[in-house]
Amino acid sequence: MPLSQNTFSIISLSIFTFSLAGCGAGESNESSVKSEAVGASQRQFLASKSSSHSKVKRTSVIDTATTVADSIDPTIANTASTTANSATWGDELMKDMTLPHEGLANGVDPTWGWGTAPRLNVGVNFPSYYEAPVVVPWGIAATDATGNPASNVRVQIRKMILDVKRNNVWSRITYKSDYSGIAGSLYTNFLTNTTAPANIRSEGIDGISVKLPEGGGNFHFFTNERLDVPFGAQEIVTTLEARLIVNDPALPDDRAKAKILVNAGADVWRNRTAQWASDFSSNQDIAIGRFKYVDGNWKSFSSHTLQSPDEVNDYLIAEPALLPRF
Repeated sequence: MPLSQNTFSIISLSIFTFSLAGCGAGESNESSVKSEAVGASQRQFLASKSSSHSKVKRTSVIDTATTVADSIDPTIANTASTTANSATWGDELMKDMTLPHEGLANGVDPTWGWGTAPRLNVGVNFPSYYEAPVVVPWGIAATDATGNPASNVRVQIRKMILDVKRNNVWSRITYKSDYSGIAGSLYTNFLTNTTAPANIRSEGIDGISVKLPEGGGNFHFFTNERLDVPFGAQEIVTTLEARLIVNDPALPDDRAKAKILVNAGADVWRNRTAQWASDFSSNQDIAIGRFKYVDGNWKSFSSHTLQSPDEVNDYLIAEPALLPRF
């Protein structure tokens, strides 16, 4: 999705950006994620922009998920990196780009092109006028649009990954899993690109955590740099992991009541220094993954361009050798 970016600071994922006003700490033991990092998407674009992908024609949402998941080699799927989910990772990859969202996210208009289901937008077909394409993996953690009964929870986020296939070879472009590599802010209004400081805490090598506002909120996060992905990519996969943790150990653990959703996505920008443009000539989304509820177990979230069983299996075979890794 096209993202707006005010200032980009070169500082230093689920298989598959917005100007930042700033991020800050809400408690004394929490510090602010740098707001002048990579920009997030301006989602007003997504309300009207239709999606297409020339590589493979998509069938219906449910039919695609069933057909592809049933064709994934279970032996391959189980040898790849998996999360705590009971389903194989291969199944989850396909569901993340084919099944409807598990719930509606706070701040995301359901009438937008990605409001109720994932979408593949430009995919690997970057606009031809982009001088030097760069990619930014991102994600969203949001309370359910109907509310979130839990008050003593944080969303922990780690392992933001960008993998790209080029010339029939897969490469890991980035792996971010600590405070220095992930930035973000609350988005109080996507249409006006209004942001607010987020209550963010470092979780060491296991990324960051954020406490969403008790009245509801939407935290948009992303890698803190734009990553070179020249024209000619065959596939693009971004992944990340998320779970719920207790905010204050002295208070009751109410994670079981939480209604919080997370997804993954990626944007392509025309170059490393482009500022967000209102005509969306600066950047567009590659793909936006499915919103899924997060709980106390690590769960994988992805967005990607994989559109057939063979493409999924190809990635599952290559992924265990990609470095750095978990």
